[in-house]
Amino acid sequence: MEMEGPGVYGATIILSENRWERFQIAVDGDVARVLHPILPQGDKCCPVAGPEAVLQILSWHIDGRPKDAMQAEDLPDTSQQKQLTIGDSNAWTVIVPDELPSFDDQTAVAGDRFRVRLHVQGRWRMVDWEKLPKDEETDTPADRAFRASLDGLVGTYQVVGSWTMNDCQVLGPRRNDAEAAVQPQRLLKAPRAGTPGTQLGAAEAETVSGSSASAWSAEQRCSATRPHRELGSMTRGYACRDVMERVRVRPAPAKFLACEEGSSERLPSLARTLPCGLPVLDQIAWWDVGGEVPYTGKLRALLEAGGASFYDDDHRNFLKSPMVSLVAIGGVPVRPTSTDTLEMLYGDVVVPVPLESIRKALRNQMGMTAMFSYLNRRAVPAEEMWEVVANLGHFSVGHAAHLSFVLVGHSCAVENEINSQRDVVHLGRLTVARTRAQKDPPLVVQLPELLPAYKELRQKVEECVLSEVDKRPKSSSISIQDWQEALYLGWPSAKAHVAVLTGSLRNLQKLVGSIDDEGKEAEYRALLWQIAVACNILLPDMFPDPNKKFKWRPPDHMMPKHLQDRLRST
Repeated sequence: MEMEGPGVYGATIILSENRWERFQIAVDGDVARVLHPILPQGDKCCPVAGPEAVLQILSWHIDGRPKDAMQAEDLPDTSQQKQLTIGDSNAWTVIVPDELPSFDDQTAVAGDRFRVRLHVQGRWRMVDWEKLPKDEETDTPADRAFRASLDGLVGTYQVVGSWTMNDCQVLGPRRNDAEAAVQPQRLLKAPRAGTPGTQLGAAEAETVSGSSASAWSAEQRCSATRPHRELGSMTRGYACRDVMERVRVRPAPAKFLACEEGSSERLPSLARTLPCGLPVLDQIAWWDVGGEVPYTGKLRALLEAGGASFYDDDHRNFLKSPMVSLVAIGGVPVRPTSTDTLEMLYGDVVVPVPLESIRKALRNQMGMTAMFSYLNRRAVPAEEMWEVVANLGHFSVGHAAHLSFVLVGHSCAVENEINSQRDVVHLGRLTVARTRAQKDPPLVVQLPELLPAYKELRQKVEECVLSEVDKRPKSSSISIQDWQEALYLGWPSAKAHVAVLTGSLRNLQKLVGSIDDEGKEAEYRALLWQIAVACNILLPDMFPDPNKKFKWRPPDHMMPKHLQDRLRST
């Protein structure tokens, strides 16, 4: 962006063929420090938040499409109309061609320019924009080059439905109407731009030839991508189409942008390490990441956003090290901040609580649990009662409070070990083989020396498994789920998983006690080490420093970077 005046910075955006753009403003070009609207698809003058690392859904939205369609009492030519069902009412709506006069100064077509401005005055910030007149003299060489690149630019489109087993199926261009008449196909045209990841639910379609198609109903998603274009410190997002001609749809709002299958853009990690070293993950935002991602991409998206690291950042097929993050205390979700303070999420109410206050609350609760015991001879306060209990090692009071952790990037083999501890902790886990999320899982590679072997292994298994996906016998006795379970069991036990582990403080204390058990897998012990470190930071008088309590040390390659540094410092 360029300075236009005191506290005013501007940049020009040119609309692409989709007639809308979304953007964030990166401070000093750092994508981890972006200014963004407080609401998804923010309009001009929407309050500004940041700078911080956020998902692309929190972006400003310039929309050049007509806001309202014209209503006609007399039915127009059928080539310009379609019937929309909204609730119980029906209305004939004219699709307004681009060449008709515009009734909105923000209505624009591909190639039109908008000037975006950031206004900064002290701690007050505002973002707005205006449509620029079509004056070729004011075009920069970059503007003219980009406008020229729009000629002939066509997005790629995919459809997702039950008949594709919820995989992205590429839609090819129709060369001419004669060819379409000879080869009837489901008409899935996308005549106008829409919201990324827009979900089309409960849809029914007809074939192009007009014959009655066999009834099909599925949740569908049409998307299109185009190259990412940098505009100084402003970035343009992706483009999608949302309407299928002659299809009756019930649209659902999008929650997440980067959902294209096979995208090379890695999602930012939502896991944050507080200054004290405690790893914390906003589980609600983490869950939303996977909400609108196609089924076969959900696992990889949750792994990336959960903080797992990969050997290959382009495809993310081979996972390097897992990540364990605190997500809830006493059943209340938490969210990290830039200080040693957690935001407690009570529904729509967010309460920032210093970590020291949380420690005091947990100690008081456990102390009050022991108030009626013989140990309380002097009617002492709850916090002092905790000190009595802790000094005597009577940690059964730890059942009065519990924590929840998200585990991302551990192998299926090791999860079986955690699953066997269900009498100690609760494990919310990904179904092993019965879901489409297991169609294309990343593999955990513990040693970099084994990476070539795992690449060859994955290629062989992928060829065998994926070639059988669409070969389910047309028999009512074999459901899709049964077919997937039988097929996806072919993946090795090294496939990566995600889970939510919840336990009382006392049971977590028992769980991490297996760190020195030489009969357990090193990967399992390394996961316990991460849990022990987090618990030690939160309650050091109940969970000793694992560096001092245990003899075993986890290998560096099984630890996230912040714990590698911690191990070296000790």
